[in-house]
Amino acid sequence: MNRRDFLAGTAASLPLALAGCLGTGSGGDDDPTQTQTPEHSPGDGPFAVGDEVGLGDDRALTVADFDASAFVVSRDGADRTVHSGKTTRYVHVALKPDGIDDREAFAADNVTLVVNDEEFGDPVFPLGGGPSQFVAAYPVPTDVTPYTASVEVDTGDGETASWEIDARGIESITQTVDYAVADVSLPDAVEPGAEFTAELTVSNNGDAMEFVVQYRGGGNTGRETLDVPAGEESTLELDLTAPSDPGGDDGFGVTLEWGARGVTELVLYEESTTTTTASSE
Repeated sequence: MNRRDFLAGTAASLPLALAGCLGTGSGGDDDPTQTQTPEHSPGDGPFAVGDEVGLGDDRALTVADFDASAFVVSRDGADRTVHSGKTTRYVHVALKPDGIDDREAFAADNVTLVVNDEEFGDPVFPLGGGPSQFVAAYPVPTDVTPYTASVEVDTGDGETASWEIDARGIESITQTVDYAVADVSLPDAVEPGAEFTAELTVSNNGDAMEFVVQYRGGGNTGRETLDVPAGEESTLELDLTAPSDPGGDDGFGVTLEWGARGVTELVLYEESTTTTTASSE
């Protein structure tokens, strides 16, 4: 095995679970055919988490819950994308829309996360959720320590609805993650069609987290997660298979990506030396 250290350390202040649908979820008692009368109007705010606010034109929105993660997996058509950054946390805002057709476009255009009076937009949308609830994940620099936070929604008619995040919600977006990809290794060479193992070791100096790796190359493709306890080092083993027909090639590339960082290695056929090309952020 040819082992190399990759100093891809990521220090962050962010919690830990892979993003998904949060809060009360899309309960089975939600009937999209029934119209509920909102209890609040935008000018009545600020609102508490869980309050539904009418936005006009038979539309309403509820900010349901908050959480955060080091990694977010989103979907663009048939593709899956892993998002992470060595100085970024993803703050999740769970939203319950009513009468809003293109909910992700609405969130991207009208919903803003405000932390310490600084506005954050450009959310990504994690996998999961349902017709009654979804999550918008906002990238926030990890050097921002929240002491106040809110969600601001532009109703489209000159009014703004504001939901305040209470102390418990703020705590949920300020836990600590501090990790480094300490080692990545693949074999120097394999026989055509042979099974082999790629290993990635994560050193975690923060709270317990779920590390996400996406891999591709040589006919292999997929995504794996690794639970890394607080203050420990864990190794993810990926069982891969070399192409059975070299087709005249000397070898094949294998790419491992963990959001903002990654590495590509060339695995040769027969006995030879592995070369490495580290990808840029």
